[in-house]
Amino acid sequence: MENSKEIPEVSTKSQLSREYLLALGSIGHYIKQVEQYHESQQTEDPLPPRWLRLAERSLLHRPIMKYREYFNSVEFQHPDYSQEVLNRLEYLDQLVESFNSLLQQEGILAQLKEKDSGKFSSLKEIYAKAKQVVTSGLTDQ
Repeated sequence: MENSKEIPEVSTKSQLSREYLLALGSIGHYIKQVEQYHESQQTEDPLPPRWLRLAERSLLHRPIMKYREYFNSVEFQHPDYSQEVLNRLEYLDQLVESFNSLLQQEGILAQLKEKDSGKFSSLKEIYAKAKQVVTSGLTDQ
């Protein structure tokens, strides 16, 4: 397409755009806020709960877009991906589906808010895997 632009900041290792990490930003921000909130509760100047509520709101009201949705074909010109990159994209899509389905579970915020809960650990693990796929191309498939 004439008006399409190239996908920016493509990693030489993964062949995916590092800019896609912005699509995962609400998750990274939430994880950071939960950890900081719990750490600050041990100090004399704890973080107010509103910081955590703002991160929760951002997390729940912005579903994570898949890579090819984020870099839509109308605005961006996708290269001919190798089978290896297509497999990476499929794995990344699965991780995004995991995020979105986790976030749709009833009562999930109460569980995620607890830093030592299994749900919070799952969120962190999925986030770390997604970052790894984008930055280094490594998958544990």
